[in-house]
Amino acid sequence: MFSDNKRFVLKTVKPAEDKLLFAPKNGVLPFYYQYVASNERNLLSKLLGIFKVKLQMMETPVPFVIMDSLIGPEYWRIERLYDLKGSSHKRFTKLTRDEEENGSGLKTLKCQNFAGLDISEQARDDVLALLEADSQFLAVHNLIDYSLLVLKIRDLKEGETDQVKEQALQIDENGVC
Repeated sequence: MFSDNKRFVLKTVKPAEDKLLFAPKNGVLPFYYQYVASNERNLLSKLLGIFKVKLQMMETPVPFVIMDSLIGPEYWRIERLYDLKGSSHKRFTKLTRDEEENGSGLKTLKCQNFAGLDISEQARDDVLALLEADSQFLAVHNLIDYSLLVLKIRDLKEGETDQVKEQALQIDENGVC
C-alpha cells in the first residue's frame, strides 16, 4: 500500500519473511543495514522502519515495514512502470490501445511488455554493475526473489505540465491506475 503522495510503501511481513529478517542469530537485517550503509548507490528497497502492531482482536502482532518508494510525489509523470524478474513465464500485462499509445501510468507491466530502454552505454554499465553487486549480496544471504522496478518518466513539453498532472491525478482519484 502506498502513502497518499506515493513516497512511502507499507508492506506487511509474512511469517517466513519475519523469521528471515529478525531471527536473533542469523537474521539478515543487520547485514542488509551494513550493505546499504556502505553502498549508497544500490538498487535495493530502502527499509525506513520496521514495526509490529497488535490489535485487541488478534492473537499475534502483525509485522510490517515502511519502505522508500521509487515512485514518489511526481508519480503523475510516469509513462511506464515495469516489474522485471528473472522469468518471462506469465509475465505479460494486456494494454488498451490508449495505454499503448499514451503510456500506462502506474499500471504494472511485466517482462514480456519490456522493449528495452534507450540509454547510454555508460548508464547501462553503471546499472549492470549495481545489479551485480546487489545480486551478490542477495546470493550470499540465499535471497532469490529479486525484482527490478523500471520507470519510464514522461518528458513534458513546455506548458504541458499542469494539464498532464491534472489528468493523471484525476485518473488516480478514480482508481483507474
